[in-house]
Amino acid sequence: MKKKNPKQIAALLCVVLLISLYVVTFLVACFGSVDSGRLFVACLGATIALPVLLWILLWFYDLMKKRQSQVLCLTARLHQPPAPIRNPEKNRRDHNIGGNDDHILRFRRRSGIKTVQ
Repeated sequence: MKKKNPKQIAALLCVVLLISLYVVTFLVACFGSVDSGRLFVACLGATIALPVLLWILLWFYDLMKKRQSQVLCLTARLHQPPAPIRNPEKNRRDHNIGGNDDHILRFRRRSGIKTVQ
């Protein structure tokens, strides 16, 4: 027997609920209860409302499932160790963190900015 997914379980539950509502409505109408008219109207409303509500719930279920997988993927990326720096000198020069300032001095000389030494 195949494993049922949550969508199939919810749909089956909705079908069982609607069928039981129809059976109860039929029995109440057969025995001539005073509330049979109101129960019939409720049955008609439930015939439309239950599948729509089920569709909305399954839609939210899919949204949350996708969001959870995105969060898990993002969390997995955050917990990965950082990539090693291959050439620390090149990295230091490119970002000007305690490295060579020749490019700044050349720019100042070309633009006419006086430097204090």
